[in-house]
Amino acid sequence: MSTEVTTAASLPDKIAPPQGMRKNGKQWHEPRKAFRPKAGNQTYEKRQEERKAMSAIKAKEKEMKDEKEAERQVSMDFQKAVAWKLTFTVAADTGAQGQAC
Repeated sequence: MSTEVTTAASLPDKIAPPQGMRKNGKQWHEPRKAFRPKAGNQTYEKRQEERKAMSAIKAKEKEMKDEKEAERQVSMDFQKAVAWKLTFTVAADTGAQGQAC
């Protein structure tokens, strides 16, 4: 039979309370720590750099959207011009035929 010798260094300093049901019947929960929402904030300079980068990205996106809108407007103007021309062509053809008959 081997005997184990336990020293004071091998024992934990605090023994955790048993987890389970308390005497009054409520469930045991871990104690909560204080809520500190500003604990992981960055430095002011780093936030400023991120804002500059975001503003550059947004400017590029706006430029791309404006280009796309301009292309769409050109396409719509062309379609309107073609439709307008067809309307007058059809009206002129029917008018000419009506007069000839």
